Amino acid sequence: MRLRGHIWLVSLGLVALPLAAVAQSLELSAQPPLTAEDQAFNAKILADEAAAEAHKGPLDGVWTLKTAEEGAALYAFLLSDQVNGPVEGAWRDLRRNLTVTSSGFIAEIHHDEEALSLRFYVRDEAHPVLVRLSPDDQSRWRGTLTDEAGHKLPVSLERN
Repeated sequence: MRLRGHIWLVSLGLVALPLAAVAQSLELSAQPPLTAEDQAFNAKILADEAAAEAHKGPLDGVWTLKTAEEGAALYAFLLSDQVNGPVEGAWRDLRRNLTVTSSGFIAEIHHDEEALSLRFYVRDEAHPVLVRLSPDDQSRWRGTLTDEAGHKLPVSLERN
Protein backbone atom coordinates (compact mmCIF):
# COMPACT_ATOMS: atom_id res chain seq x y z
CA MET A 1 0.00 0.00 0.00
CA ARG A 2 2.80 2.35 0.89
CA LEU A 3 4.58 1.57 -2.38
CA ARG A 4 1.49 2.51 -4.36
CA GLY A 5 1.43 5.92 -2.66
CA HIS A 6 5.05 6.57 -3.68
CA ILE A 7 4.35 5.46 -7.24
CA TRP A 8 1.39 7.86 -7.33
CA LEU A 9 3.54 10.75 -6.13
CA VAL A 10 6.30 9.96 -8.65
CA SER A 11 3.71 9.74 -11.45
CA LEU A 12 2.20 13.05 -10.42
CA GLY A 13 5.67 14.61 -10.42
CA LEU A 14 6.36 13.32 -13.93
CA VAL A 15 3.17 15.01 -15.17
CA ALA A 16 3.70 18.22 -13.21
CA LEU A 17 7.23 18.90 -14.50
CA PRO A 18 6.26 19.12 -18.19
CA LEU A 19 3.19 21.20 -17.32
CA ALA A 20 5.35 23.65 -15.37
CA ALA A 21 7.74 23.91 -18.32
CA VAL A 22 4.85 24.61 -20.71
CA ALA A 23 3.42 27.25 -18.38
CA GLN A 24 6.81 28.91 -18.08
CA SER A 25 7.23 29.03 -21.84
CA LEU A 26 3.81 30.67 -22.23
CA GLU A 27 4.68 33.62 -20.01
CA LEU A 28 4.12 36.91 -21.76
CA SER A 29 7.25 38.43 -23.10
CA ALA A 30 7.79 42.13 -23.64
CA GLN A 31 6.17 43.31 -26.85
CA PRO A 32 8.42 44.86 -29.45
CA PRO A 33 7.68 48.47 -30.41
CA LEU A 34 5.01 48.93 -33.07
CA THR A 35 6.22 49.21 -36.63
CA ALA A 36 5.27 52.19 -38.77
CA GLU A 37 2.69 49.96 -40.53
CA ASP A 38 1.14 48.92 -37.20
CA GLN A 39 0.97 52.53 -36.05
CA ALA A 40 -0.72 53.55 -39.33
CA PHE A 41 -3.22 50.68 -38.98
CA ASN A 42 -4.09 51.75 -35.40
CA ALA A 43 -4.50 55.38 -36.52
CA LYS A 44 -6.85 54.27 -39.33
CA ILE A 45 -9.02 52.30 -36.87
CA LEU A 46 -9.27 55.32 -34.55
CA ALA A 47 -10.11 57.64 -37.46
CA ASP A 48 -12.83 55.26 -38.71
CA GLU A 49 -14.32 55.10 -35.22
CA ALA A 50 -14.37 58.91 -34.96
CA ALA A 51 -16.00 59.19 -38.41
CA ALA A 52 -18.72 56.71 -37.41
CA GLU A 53 -19.40 58.66 -34.21
CA ALA A 54 -19.72 61.89 -36.22
CA HIS A 55 -22.67 60.40 -38.12
CA LYS A 56 -24.64 59.56 -34.97
CA GLY A 57 -27.40 61.81 -33.74
CA PRO A 58 -28.09 62.85 -30.15
CA LEU A 59 -30.57 60.02 -29.46
CA ASP A 60 -28.27 57.18 -30.52
CA GLY A 61 -27.79 54.67 -27.72
CA VAL A 62 -29.58 52.92 -24.87
CA TRP A 63 -32.24 54.75 -22.84
CA THR A 64 -34.46 53.84 -19.87
CA LEU A 65 -38.02 55.10 -19.40
CA LYS A 66 -38.87 55.44 -15.69
CA THR A 67 -41.83 56.56 -13.64
CA ALA A 68 -41.43 60.22 -12.70
CA GLU A 69 -42.27 59.82 -9.00
CA GLU A 70 -40.65 56.54 -7.89
CA GLY A 71 -38.08 56.17 -10.65
CA ALA A 72 -39.18 52.59 -11.36
CA ALA A 73 -37.84 51.32 -14.68
CA LEU A 74 -40.58 50.62 -17.22
CA TYR A 75 -38.99 50.22 -20.65
CA ALA A 76 -35.53 50.11 -22.18
CA PHE A 77 -35.09 51.61 -25.63
CA LEU A 78 -32.23 51.02 -28.05
CA LEU A 79 -32.26 53.89 -30.52
CA SER A 80 -30.31 54.25 -33.74
CA ASP A 81 -30.06 57.92 -34.67
CA GLN A 82 -28.21 58.70 -37.88
CA VAL A 83 -27.58 62.39 -38.62
CA ASN A 84 -29.09 62.26 -42.11
CA GLY A 85 -31.67 59.56 -41.51
CA PRO A 86 -34.67 58.61 -39.41
CA VAL A 87 -34.46 57.54 -35.80
CA GLU A 88 -35.25 53.85 -35.44
CA GLY A 89 -35.34 51.61 -32.42
CA ALA A 90 -36.50 48.73 -30.32
CA TRP A 91 -38.18 48.49 -26.90
CA ARG A 92 -38.12 46.02 -24.02
CA ASP A 93 -40.54 45.89 -21.08
CA LEU A 94 -38.33 45.81 -17.97
CA ARG A 95 -41.20 44.72 -15.72
CA ARG A 96 -41.68 41.40 -17.50
CA ASN A 97 -39.50 38.36 -17.98
CA LEU A 98 -37.65 38.26 -21.26
CA THR A 99 -40.08 36.59 -23.67
CA VAL A 100 -41.13 37.01 -27.27
CA THR A 101 -43.88 39.45 -26.26
CA SER A 102 -41.80 41.55 -23.87
CA SER A 103 -39.89 43.34 -26.61
CA GLY A 104 -40.28 44.59 -30.16
CA PHE A 105 -39.61 47.36 -32.63
CA ILE A 106 -40.76 50.94 -32.17
CA ALA A 107 -43.37 51.66 -34.85
CA GLU A 108 -42.95 55.45 -34.99
CA ILE A 109 -40.42 57.91 -33.64
CA HIS A 110 -40.77 61.67 -34.11
CA HIS A 111 -38.05 63.95 -32.84
CA ASP A 112 -37.22 67.63 -32.97
CA GLU A 113 -35.55 70.09 -30.59
CA GLU A 114 -38.71 70.49 -28.51
CA ALA A 115 -40.31 67.04 -28.43
CA LEU A 116 -39.80 63.31 -28.74
CA SER A 117 -42.66 60.89 -29.29
CA LEU A 118 -42.58 57.10 -29.53
CA ARG A 119 -45.36 54.72 -30.57
CA PHE A 120 -45.04 50.97 -30.12
CA TYR A 121 -47.32 47.99 -29.74
CA VAL A 122 -47.09 45.64 -26.77
CA ARG A 123 -50.03 43.28 -27.33
CA ASP A 124 -51.86 44.19 -30.54
CA GLU A 125 -51.84 46.83 -33.22
CA ALA A 126 -55.17 48.28 -32.11
CA HIS A 127 -53.82 49.62 -28.80
CA PRO A 128 -50.44 51.36 -29.02
CA VAL A 129 -48.31 52.63 -26.17
CA LEU A 130 -47.56 56.34 -26.68
CA VAL A 131 -44.68 58.19 -25.07
CA ARG A 132 -44.55 61.98 -25.42
CA LEU A 133 -41.56 63.81 -23.96
CA SER A 134 -39.90 67.22 -23.79
CA PRO A 135 -36.25 67.86 -22.85
CA ASP A 136 -35.38 69.20 -19.39
CA ASP A 137 -32.24 70.96 -18.16
CA GLN A 138 -30.41 67.80 -17.05
CA SER A 139 -30.14 65.97 -20.41
CA ARG A 140 -33.25 63.98 -19.63
CA TRP A 141 -36.66 63.95 -21.20
CA ARG A 142 -39.89 64.31 -19.19
CA GLY A 143 -43.47 63.67 -20.23
CA THR A 144 -46.20 61.06 -20.22
CA LEU A 145 -46.71 57.46 -21.18
CA THR A 146 -50.19 56.49 -22.34
CA ASP A 147 -50.63 52.72 -22.02
CA GLU A 148 -52.82 50.40 -24.12
CA ALA A 149 -55.85 51.09 -21.88
CA GLY A 150 -55.45 54.88 -22.21
CA HIS A 151 -54.06 55.47 -18.70
CA LYS A 152 -51.49 58.27 -18.48
CA LEU A 153 -48.39 58.08 -16.31
CA PRO A 154 -45.74 60.80 -15.76
CA VAL A 155 -42.35 59.47 -16.94
CA SER A 156 -38.75 60.46 -17.58
CA LEU A 157 -36.29 59.14 -20.15
CA GLU A 158 -32.59 58.88 -19.27
CA ARG A 159 -29.57 57.74 -21.22
CA ASN A 160 -27.83 54.66 -19.80
